[in-house]
Amino acid sequence: VLIFLMLSLISLESRKKMLIVGSVFIFAVFCFYFLSGLGIFAVIQSAGISRMISFIAAAIAIAAGVISILSVIGGEQGPALLSIPERGKGIIEPYIKKASIPAAFTVGILVGMFELPCTGGIYLAILSLLSNRMSVMEGIPYLLLYNLFFILPLVIILGVFAIGFPVERLEQWQTGSRRGVRVIMGVVMILLGIILLLEIL
Repeated sequence: VLIFLMLSLISLESRKKMLIVGSVFIFAVFCFYFLSGLGIFAVIQSAGISRMISFIAAAIAIAAGVISILSVIGGEQGPALLSIPERGKGIIEPYIKKASIPAAFTVGILVGMFELPCTGGIYLAILSLLSNRMSVMEGIPYLLLYNLFFILPLVIILGVFAIGFPVERLEQWQTGSRRGVRVIMGVVMILLGIILLLEIL
Protein backbone atom coordinates (compact mmCIF):
# COMPACT_ATOMS: atom_id res chain seq x y z
CA VAL A 1 0.00 0.00 0.00
CA LEU A 2 2.87 2.38 0.81
CA ILE A 3 4.40 1.71 -2.61
CA PHE A 4 1.06 2.43 -4.31
CA LEU A 5 0.78 5.61 -2.22
CA MET A 6 4.24 6.71 -3.38
CA LEU A 7 3.31 5.99 -7.00
CA SER A 8 0.21 8.16 -6.69
CA LEU A 9 2.34 11.00 -5.30
CA ILE A 10 4.93 11.03 -8.09
CA SER A 11 2.85 13.54 -10.04
CA LEU A 12 3.28 16.05 -7.19
CA GLU A 13 6.98 16.34 -8.02
CA SER A 14 7.66 17.21 -4.39
CA ARG A 15 9.85 14.60 -2.70
CA LYS A 16 9.49 16.39 0.64
CA LYS A 17 5.70 16.07 0.60
CA MET A 18 5.97 12.48 -0.54
CA LEU A 19 8.19 11.67 2.44
CA ILE A 20 5.85 13.49 4.84
CA VAL A 21 2.78 11.69 3.49
CA GLY A 22 4.61 8.34 3.64
CA SER A 23 5.70 9.01 7.23
CA VAL A 24 2.14 9.90 8.25
CA PHE A 25 0.89 6.65 6.73
CA ILE A 26 3.49 4.62 8.66
CA PHE A 27 2.70 6.48 11.90
CA ALA A 28 -1.02 5.75 11.48
CA VAL A 29 -0.35 2.03 10.95
CA PHE A 30 1.86 1.98 14.07
CA CYS A 31 -0.75 3.78 16.20
CA PHE A 32 -3.56 1.48 15.07
CA TYR A 33 -1.63 -1.73 15.73
CA PHE A 34 -0.18 -0.60 19.05
CA LEU A 35 -3.53 0.60 20.43
CA SER A 36 -5.33 -2.50 19.11
CA GLY A 37 -2.74 -4.75 20.74
CA LEU A 38 -2.96 -2.84 24.00
CA GLY A 39 -6.74 -3.20 24.00
CA ILE A 40 -6.66 -6.93 23.24
CA PHE A 41 -3.95 -7.44 25.87
CA ALA A 42 -6.04 -5.65 28.49
CA VAL A 43 -9.16 -7.70 27.65
CA ILE A 44 -7.24 -10.99 27.88
CA GLN A 45 -5.77 -9.97 31.25
CA SER A 46 -8.98 -8.63 32.78
CA ALA A 47 -11.09 -11.60 31.66
CA GLY A 48 -8.56 -14.12 32.92
CA ILE A 49 -8.75 -16.12 29.69
CA SER A 50 -5.10 -16.07 28.66
CA ARG A 51 -4.86 -19.89 28.52
CA MET A 52 -7.94 -20.26 26.33
CA ILE A 53 -6.83 -17.40 24.09
CA SER A 54 -3.40 -19.01 23.84
CA PHE A 55 -4.94 -22.21 22.44
CA ILE A 56 -7.02 -20.18 19.98
CA ALA A 57 -4.04 -18.04 18.98
CA ALA A 58 -1.85 -21.11 18.44
CA ALA A 59 -4.51 -22.72 16.25
CA ILE A 60 -4.98 -19.50 14.23
CA ALA A 61 -1.22 -19.00 13.79
CA ILE A 62 -0.65 -22.57 12.59
CA ALA A 63 -3.69 -22.51 10.29
CA ALA A 64 -2.69 -19.11 8.86
CA GLY A 65 0.85 -20.36 8.30
CA VAL A 66 -0.38 -23.41 6.41
CA ILE A 67 -2.73 -21.23 4.32
CA SER A 68 0.12 -18.83 3.52
CA ILE A 69 2.31 -21.68 2.26
CA LEU A 70 -0.58 -23.28 0.33
CA SER A 71 -1.26 -19.94 -1.36
CA VAL A 72 2.22 -20.18 -2.89
CA ILE A 73 1.84 -23.83 -3.87
CA GLY A 74 -1.54 -23.08 -5.44
CA GLY A 75 -0.22 -20.09 -7.39
CA GLU A 76 -2.68 -17.32 -8.21
CA GLN A 77 -5.56 -19.75 -7.62
CA GLY A 78 -4.42 -20.49 -4.06
CA PRO A 79 -6.18 -19.19 -0.93
CA ALA A 80 -6.23 -15.41 -0.62
CA LEU A 81 -7.23 -15.26 3.03
CA LEU A 82 -3.96 -13.57 4.04
CA SER A 83 -4.37 -10.49 1.88
CA ILE A 84 -6.50 -7.36 2.05
CA PRO A 85 -9.94 -8.25 0.61
CA GLU A 86 -11.01 -6.68 -2.68
CA ARG A 87 -13.76 -4.74 -0.89
CA GLY A 88 -11.14 -3.25 1.41
CA LYS A 89 -8.94 -2.27 -1.53
CA GLY A 90 -11.93 -0.49 -3.07
CA ILE A 91 -12.42 1.54 0.12
CA ILE A 92 -8.72 2.40 0.44
CA GLU A 93 -8.07 3.37 -3.19
CA PRO A 94 -9.95 6.73 -3.23
CA TYR A 95 -7.95 7.94 -0.21
CA ILE A 96 -4.67 6.93 -1.88
CA LYS A 97 -5.58 9.01 -4.93
CA LYS A 98 -6.24 12.08 -2.76
CA ALA A 99 -2.51 12.14 -1.90
CA SER A 100 -2.91 14.41 1.15
CA ILE A 101 -1.65 14.14 4.73
CA PRO A 102 -5.14 13.54 6.27
CA ALA A 103 -5.85 10.98 3.54
CA ALA A 104 -2.54 9.21 4.28
CA PHE A 105 -3.45 8.94 7.97
CA THR A 106 -6.89 7.59 7.02
CA VAL A 107 -5.28 5.06 4.67
CA GLY A 108 -2.98 3.92 7.49
CA ILE A 109 -5.93 3.31 9.82
CA LEU A 110 -7.94 1.55 7.09
CA VAL A 111 -4.99 -0.64 6.16
CA GLY A 112 -4.61 -1.56 9.82
CA MET A 113 -8.29 -2.46 10.08
CA PHE A 114 -8.27 -4.63 6.96
CA GLU A 115 -4.85 -6.18 7.66
CA LEU A 116 -5.46 -7.04 11.31
CA PRO A 117 -7.49 -10.17 10.46
CA CYS A 118 -4.67 -11.18 8.05
CA THR A 119 -1.81 -10.59 10.50
CA GLY A 120 -3.87 -11.29 13.61
CA GLY A 121 -2.57 -14.85 13.97
CA ILE A 122 0.94 -13.69 14.79
CA TYR A 123 -0.21 -10.72 16.86
CA LEU A 124 -2.66 -12.76 18.95
CA ALA A 125 0.02 -15.38 19.57
CA ILE A 126 2.48 -12.69 20.72
CA LEU A 127 -0.14 -11.09 22.97
CA SER A 128 -0.98 -14.50 24.45
CA LEU A 129 2.68 -15.19 25.20
CA LEU A 130 2.98 -11.80 26.91
CA SER A 131 -0.24 -12.23 28.89
CA ASN A 132 1.02 -15.56 30.25
CA ARG A 133 4.14 -13.89 31.62
CA MET A 134 3.38 -10.31 32.63
CA SER A 135 0.86 -7.56 33.34
CA VAL A 136 -0.38 -5.03 30.78
CA MET A 137 1.96 -2.32 32.09
CA GLU A 138 4.94 -4.67 31.96
CA GLY A 139 3.97 -5.68 28.44
CA ILE A 140 3.81 -2.15 26.98
CA PRO A 141 7.57 -1.95 26.16
CA TYR A 142 7.32 -5.29 24.36
CA LEU A 143 4.26 -4.12 22.43
CA LEU A 144 6.14 -0.99 21.39
CA LEU A 145 9.11 -3.09 20.30
CA TYR A 146 6.93 -5.55 18.37
CA ASN A 147 5.14 -2.76 16.51
CA LEU A 148 8.38 -0.94 15.74
CA PHE A 149 9.61 -4.12 14.07
CA PHE A 150 6.20 -4.48 12.38
CA ILE A 151 6.55 -1.11 10.63
CA LEU A 152 10.29 -1.53 9.97
CA PRO A 153 9.76 -2.82 6.39
CA LEU A 154 7.65 0.28 5.68
CA VAL A 155 10.37 2.54 7.09
CA ILE A 156 12.97 0.77 4.95
CA ILE A 157 10.82 1.17 1.82
CA LEU A 158 10.38 4.88 2.55
CA GLY A 159 14.10 5.25 3.28
CA VAL A 160 15.09 3.52 0.05
CA PHE A 161 12.72 5.81 -1.82
CA ALA A 162 14.19 8.86 -0.01
CA ILE A 163 17.70 8.13 -1.33
CA GLY A 164 16.37 8.19 -4.88
CA PHE A 165 15.51 4.57 -5.71
CA PRO A 166 12.72 4.55 -8.33
CA VAL A 167 9.32 3.67 -6.89
CA GLU A 168 8.52 1.65 -10.01
CA ARG A 169 11.49 -0.63 -9.25
CA LEU A 170 10.20 -1.06 -5.68
CA GLU A 171 6.84 -2.14 -7.07
CA GLN A 172 8.51 -4.67 -9.37
CA TRP A 173 10.57 -6.03 -6.47
CA GLN A 174 7.48 -6.28 -4.26
CA THR A 175 5.60 -8.22 -6.92
CA GLY A 176 8.52 -10.53 -7.61
CA SER A 177 9.24 -11.31 -3.94
CA ARG A 178 5.62 -11.89 -2.87
CA ARG A 179 5.79 -15.70 -3.05
CA GLY A 180 8.99 -15.90 -1.02
CA VAL A 181 7.60 -13.57 1.64
CA ARG A 182 4.45 -15.71 1.96
CA VAL A 183 6.52 -18.86 2.53
CA ILE A 184 8.70 -17.18 5.16
CA MET A 185 5.62 -15.71 6.87
CA GLY A 186 3.93 -19.13 6.84
CA VAL A 187 6.91 -20.88 8.42
CA VAL A 188 7.23 -18.17 11.10
CA MET A 189 3.52 -18.44 12.00
CA ILE A 190 3.65 -22.22 12.24
CA LEU A 191 6.74 -22.11 14.48
CA LEU A 192 5.17 -19.40 16.64
CA GLY A 193 2.00 -21.49 17.03
CA ILE A 194 4.06 -24.52 18.08
CA ILE A 195 6.06 -22.44 20.58
CA LEU A 196 2.82 -21.12 22.05
CA LEU A 197 1.41 -24.64 22.43
CA LEU A 198 4.58 -25.79 24.17
CA GLU A 199 4.31 -22.76 26.46
CA ILE A 200 0.84 -23.66 27.72
CA LEU A 201 0.91 -27.48 27.70
